Amino acid sequence: MTALETLLTRFKKADTHIAIIHKNTSYSYQWLNDNIEHWYQWLINNHIKEGDIISLETYFNPTSIALLFALIKQNCIITPLQTSVYANIDIFVNITQIQKRIIQQTEKTFKILKTTRNETPPILYKQLRKQNHAGLVLLSSGTTGTPKAIVHDMETLLTPYLKILKKPHIRAALFLLFDHIGGLNTLFHLLGCGGSVVALQKRNPEYILQECDTHDINTLPTTPSFLRAVVASEAYNRYPLPKLQLITYGTEPMDAGTLIRLNRCYPHCRLKQTYGLTEIGILRSQSESSQTTWVKLGGNGIKTRIVNNQLEIKSKTSMLGYLNAPNPFTKDGWFMTKDSVEVKDNFIRILGRESNLINVGGQKVYPIEIESVIQTHPEVQDVLVHKETNNLLGEIVCATIQRSPLTASQKKIWITALKTYCLARLPSHKVPRRIRLTQSPLHNARFKKTPPPLGNKEDDYVIS
Repeated sequence: MTALETLLTRFKKADTHIAIIHKNTSYSYQWLNDNIEHWYQWLINNHIKEGDIISLETYFNPTSIALLFALIKQNCIITPLQTSVYANIDIFVNITQIQKRIIQQTEKTFKILKTTRNETPPILYKQLRKQNHAGLVLLSSGTTGTPKAIVHDMETLLTPYLKILKKPHIRAALFLLFDHIGGLNTLFHLLGCGGSVVALQKRNPEYILQECDTHDINTLPTTPSFLRAVVASEAYNRYPLPKLQLITYGTEPMDAGTLIRLNRCYPHCRLKQTYGLTEIGILRSQSESSQTTWVKLGGNGIKTRIVNNQLEIKSKTSMLGYLNAPNPFTKDGWFMTKDSVEVKDNFIRILGRESNLINVGGQKVYPIEIESVIQTHPEVQDVLVHKETNNLLGEIVCATIQRSPLTASQKKIWITALKTYCLARLPSHKVPRRIRLTQSPLHNARFKKTPPPLGNKEDDYVIS
């Protein structure tokens, strides 16, 4: 029995238990099973064959979830694309060699568009077809250039979810997106254990906390950037969420300041750091406590090691490879994450990517060290630390800070005071030399940290 067949058997046993909640409507596991079969027949009727290279352009909703499982059942090679990326669709089609695009039109209808791709399929696709396995192709964020196309064997990726014990009491929000490994992990994990997922329509703190309250969500998988927005919005005052038991955070380093504030906002919640990469999936993790960012990784066939202060991972759920980038594995099969870490006993602390390291006159500085300090300032809503080239020191520390507006005369005084605040808590070479103030959020629509553009008329910024 394949991994998917095992999951579908579990869906049948769950029967009338709620699988999905969307727009205040509940959908049972029986509904999900029936609709997977409906869309499976729809694929066959529309000549979608095993091994076809398909994009599924949609967002999390009951119908798209059913169609995703139907595509897996048909052993297609699937590239899920969140609808917000349509501007880049031609690039994605070219990279992944998509043959047919399945595009959601309404919540219950899809259309199929054929592309002009007729090239010989990549060797990784041939490997999947030879084994009669479905494939999953995910695209990296592409913040440093062309996105990398990451190919997974769906059978391998789904197998760990079969080992999860039945937990029908878990109800989690689908915060991370449809084309994100974290979003898919939440979906497969919750449905695999018989829990319920709540598909969200918006991604602002007020709406999501309201959904948590309305639907008795007890698990909220999210990102540090979103949690900083929750703290800044003070929406936690309106939604104390007594039934929320667990908040997990990942995708980027967490600063200590936000963690302290979150513990004050939701003292009844356990805060858990997760770690995963699109290339290897989501690892089992154990936080030292809700108050620290020290975490232990491993279990379920996952091994870790530290080489030159960088984390390397060997996992059974590792990707087959990239379509358009060099092999990132060592000769003995370890994935090189390029994440620098500190080690304490059996716990590690993620410092960030080596590429983000700031070299100040030969002294290494990680942005998260400085962000953790600045974030403790009571008037700072969010902060993004980065580097700039400097003729004397090679590189200098710079910070973009989101805070409430100041008058022109207040800006210079406040920045001077902030530097004094930092000097009392950091070595002088780690204190930002340049500071920009802005009212704009320091994250993109995916809640990944990114600076707002300079010259935005709605911004209130100053360069120091």
